[in-house]
Amino acid sequence: FGKRNDLPKNKEKFINFPLNFGDIYKEIYNTDYKQNFCWVSGMWISVSKDIIRNVPIHIYENMLNLFHKYKISTDPTGRILACHIERLLLHTFELYNQ
Repeated sequence: FGKRNDLPKNKEKFINFPLNFGDIYKEIYNTDYKQNFCWVSGMWISVSKDIIRNVPIHIYENMLNLFHKYKISTDPTGRILACHIERLLLHTFELYNQ
């Protein structure tokens, strides 16, 4: 897979989502967003269960809670929010598995 470094800017919105990327990051990690990590688009992730288990459960809960908190009538499946969270998965696994 090809890692990318073109993350959205802190206040940037894309795909007509009401929150900017910095706000989403803050809600998941409870820390300010810094545009300093790689991401992979449209990826299938294959990692060991230990890598998944090393991520604190509250991070996964925060991701899931965003789907309940920010419902968009024009996106009933949550695909737009999923695109945002997709950009954070590689970072999440790397952050908690150093």
